[in-house]
Amino acid sequence: MAFFCKRRVVGLHDYPRSRAPRTIDDARIEAVVVRTLEKAPENATHWSSCDMANAIGLSLSKARGILRAYVSAPCR
Repeated sequence: MAFFCKRRVVGLHDYPRSRAPRTIDDARIEAVVVRTLEKAPENATHWSSCDMANAIGLSLSKARGILRAYVSAPCR
């Protein structure tokens, strides 16, 4: 609020925020997306987030985040 009082409308500008650096590189993300779209898992018709995490060696939350961001079909 104080910043707005000093700078007015310019003070509402959203400055870049610091965040932790990415821990997964583009090649690993691409591997998840390609595997999801081009291969079906054994004994299943589609990938679940848990199956993908186990197959690619990522945590469940990382695998789920990649699938949500890059794959249009919902994965369970």
